[in-house]
Amino acid sequence: MLKLARFSVNRPVTVLMIFFGVLVLGVFSLTYLRIDLLPEVEPPVVNVITTWSGASAADVESEITKVMENYLSTISGLDELQSRSVDGVSVVSCIFKWGRDLVDATNDIRDQVDRVKRLLPEDADDPRILKFSTSMSPIIVLVFTAKESYPQLYRIVDKYVKDVVERVPGVGTTSVFGGLERQINVTLDVTRLEAYNIPLSQVKNALKVGNVTTPAGTIEVGTREFNLRVPGKYNSVDEIANTIVGVYNGRPVYLKDIAKIEDGFADENVKSFGNGKRAVILVVRKQTDANTVDVANGVRNKLPYIKGLLPKDADVYIAMDSSEFIVLSIKNLTRTLLQGLGLVMFITIIFLRRVGASLIIGLSIPFSLIITFILMFAGKYTINLISLSSLAIASGMVVDNSIVILENVTRYIEKGVRPSVAATVGTAEVGSSVLASTLTTLAVFIPLMFITGFSGVMFKQLAFVMSAAVTASLFIALTLIPSMAARRLKSQINRGLFYKLGEVALVRLESFYKWVLSLALKTRWLIIGLAIMGMVFTGLLFKHIGLELVSSADMGEIRINLYLPEGTRLEVAEDYMMKIVKFVEEKVPEKVSYYSRCGSGGGGAVAFGSRVGSNTIEIGIKLVPKGQRTKSDKEIARLLRRYIMSLPGIESYSVKTSSFLTSMLSGRGSSSLQIDVAGDNLEVLRSVAYRVKEVVEKVKGAVDVSIAQGEPRPELWIEVDREKASLLGINMSLLGDTIRTYFEGTSPTSYSEGGEEYDIVLRLREDQRNNLELLSQLPIPTANGNLVKLGSIAKIERRLGPIEIARKERMRVFTVEASVLDRPLSEVEKEIRDRLSSIELPSGVTIFFRGEAKQMRETFSDLLKVLVLGIILVYMVMASQFEAFLDPFVIMFSVPFAFTGVALGLYTFKQPLSTHAFLGIIMLVGIVVNNAIVLVDYINLMRARGYKLFDAVLESGVRRLRPVLMTTLTTVGGMIPMLISRGEGAEIWKPLAAVITAGLTFSTLVTLILVPVVYTVIEQYIRRKKRFVESGETEFVERITGEAQEILPRSL
Repeated sequence: MLKLARFSVNRPVTVLMIFFGVLVLGVFSLTYLRIDLLPEVEPPVVNVITTWSGASAADVESEITKVMENYLSTISGLDELQSRSVDGVSVVSCIFKWGRDLVDATNDIRDQVDRVKRLLPEDADDPRILKFSTSMSPIIVLVFTAKESYPQLYRIVDKYVKDVVERVPGVGTTSVFGGLERQINVTLDVTRLEAYNIPLSQVKNALKVGNVTTPAGTIEVGTREFNLRVPGKYNSVDEIANTIVGVYNGRPVYLKDIAKIEDGFADENVKSFGNGKRAVILVVRKQTDANTVDVANGVRNKLPYIKGLLPKDADVYIAMDSSEFIVLSIKNLTRTLLQGLGLVMFITIIFLRRVGASLIIGLSIPFSLIITFILMFAGKYTINLISLSSLAIASGMVVDNSIVILENVTRYIEKGVRPSVAATVGTAEVGSSVLASTLTTLAVFIPLMFITGFSGVMFKQLAFVMSAAVTASLFIALTLIPSMAARRLKSQINRGLFYKLGEVALVRLESFYKWVLSLALKTRWLIIGLAIMGMVFTGLLFKHIGLELVSSADMGEIRINLYLPEGTRLEVAEDYMMKIVKFVEEKVPEKVSYYSRCGSGGGGAVAFGSRVGSNTIEIGIKLVPKGQRTKSDKEIARLLRRYIMSLPGIESYSVKTSSFLTSMLSGRGSSSLQIDVAGDNLEVLRSVAYRVKEVVEKVKGAVDVSIAQGEPRPELWIEVDREKASLLGINMSLLGDTIRTYFEGTSPTSYSEGGEEYDIVLRLREDQRNNLELLSQLPIPTANGNLVKLGSIAKIERRLGPIEIARKERMRVFTVEASVLDRPLSEVEKEIRDRLSSIELPSGVTIFFRGEAKQMRETFSDLLKVLVLGIILVYMVMASQFEAFLDPFVIMFSVPFAFTGVALGLYTFKQPLSTHAFLGIIMLVGIVVNNAIVLVDYINLMRARGYKLFDAVLESGVRRLRPVLMTTLTTVGGMIPMLISRGEGAEIWKPLAAVITAGLTFSTLVTLILVPVVYTVIEQYIRRKKRFVESGETEFVERITGEAQEILPRSL
């Protein structure tokens, strides 16, 4: 340390150039750092989606899902295998262990999918592989509304607006929902089909073969060559209507004779609204490596141009913009950071009473942050909530090393030592303890960088940023601080009124501490007894603190999902939706905008865990910024929940304040509690699931309780007499296709216009489709071209069928879901487990807990391992520093009482023990020992200089009191703004701030008393070999100080 300090003092220009270079590189790095909400996260989930149009959930399970599971279950690194089978869609979710290379895993899945394709039904679509990542979260949702021009709005958004948005740099994919899609509707009249004796398959074939353009080769005439082309595509709707589909009594039968043909729109299976008006919704997602704020700004800048593409009566607005929360959160954290820095500077001025010295210490803050930016750029990290929060936490810690060194340098200067000598001696004297305290801090952060799972994803960047900042602060403290102190601190200081008053207050504080410490040394066993009682109290207090995975932040967004009984028509769902929309308009003045939609469908919705069908409703509400309203998002959600509960006829609902991204990060599901009832028999599982649901509903704090799979759906089953059908030459494929065309509609060909393709869809008239009595009278074609009634070869029965069959680890499951409100998750889960233990389960049925509760247990287990490893590493670092085993043991006594402070802090501020709070505990292990290291190291130094044991303890305690208090108060000062902040994102980090503030404060107070007491007990009663020769000459150090003025200049 002496050589480095000597270099820094003797080469000031070199040191200045080094830090000027750091400044330039830091500014360059900062301009290139991307801004995002959270670090790029790729949950270890890969979905395999297979669509099979027209198939029931049971058929999808048996013919696709089970077959797919048999092959995918052999993939290495697989943690769980889950699946969902709904009508026409199979989704198999491969959930891997965190840390698995998803590129390699996806390749393995692709290989297995290629093998299983041949075993799937021939008319099933090829399986698609979908990976999850944070880039899949929408960054902007644009809502387009119109009145007269609404029928054309979908085409305008899909054809023109979508292209404009996708050309914005950084935009990945866009999706359009709602609106009317153009198609050519061929509405068949079944009575006319029968009258003309025309099979439906003949109509479809006529349209298909009559809409073909054929290239017919070439003709060479002289020196020229002509291409032959037979144009046969439809050029107008009239041409479609005039297609000959058969002959009756020698006369041609045209399509218009048996059907109504119109240029219209497809039936809406989703109705979308924006602020209560019919709307088309455009969802924008970014590329994986794009800057969220830049992409959102790019889309926002295109709005004036987009408005120019719309009809005059149309409008567009932003319903959701995730960049707003990012910007507000970053502003709030930046403000918190600056407030913390201000408190740190104020504390150093109060203790040092030298503005120049305080400014020198202040240099360690910006330069530590600048070096951190350089390392973040090199490590390809982003500026996000975690990295900024890490910097806010580090702002109070990066001055600790500088404080210890500069305080020691200042003490020498005040004794009359020249500044250059004082800077060298003062730095070298405490350099080793500063190094040790830094290493102990790093010892608890570095293990965090290597853990996997949810905690690893969340805190790997935090560990990197904190380690970088603390390491940078050590480099600054050993180089820049002594260099500046040697030239900027004066031997003679202005002892004005402020200095004198401050000195009087500090001297009195030191005298009081010396008296308290003397009293403690006289009653050592009483102090140790009180310490033991304190530990017992800590254990009892922790029992009254709940556990939670992540504290939810008020993001100003509320999402309502509502499910009506299965079979509910879309029009009925729309009525319910409009009632809730009206309530939002009247009772939620905090709204900025909102969107709503009823009905849903498609494999994409199933892949994201959504239910599909005409009975589903979704409403999203965007609130004004947090500072502009008196109610929190949870209070508004509670108001909405009460109203929805008053509506009759609702099967289940949820009112959530968390976003899609939060759901992805907080586990494998969107609900806090997920209870799987697993077995084989669907009816038995449903019965048990309802019993579990009833139990959960009675538990205080459990809200939005529902069964994910929903009620069975009413179905009409057409049971075919295969023998009769075979005798008439009717195969099941033809029969199924005919019935599907009658009701669902099929498209044998398409109509081209302006470079666009529009489906030509055949199906029955609406009144005939919805006539149950007509169903058995439908004509079915036979092998000889005749028609027979459906009722003659089949009977029609009413049944109930599952809308979804969920599986986990190849067992069928029903999932009971619930959110948790106003009560810790751990308490709710424990009460539910206790209540469920009294339920007698049928044979073959088991219950599993998963969701956020399971993720919390896994995360806390990982963090507990890191905590234990951190404690071991901290001890090893200190043992190496002191070259002894007992001194680190003494210092470690400061750790348990940090836990006492943690319990008091969480209990006082009414915070649960969340992942962030646990992280604060891990950090405390590396922080709280720093003060004890400085104290014990100085005691050893005093004893080496000849002080007796108790004299050394008292003198060292008094001399180190100021730097100990300064480092504690600066760290706490950096935390206080985060603790009291009410801005966006503050809720996430408040538990961590409470833990560090209370834990460090309490531990420091205990350290100043208990560590000296334990030190004397060990030295007197446990240590057998004496290490120091005690002279009793208490003025020995003053003599050494005077000699340093003469010796050191010659050596330098």
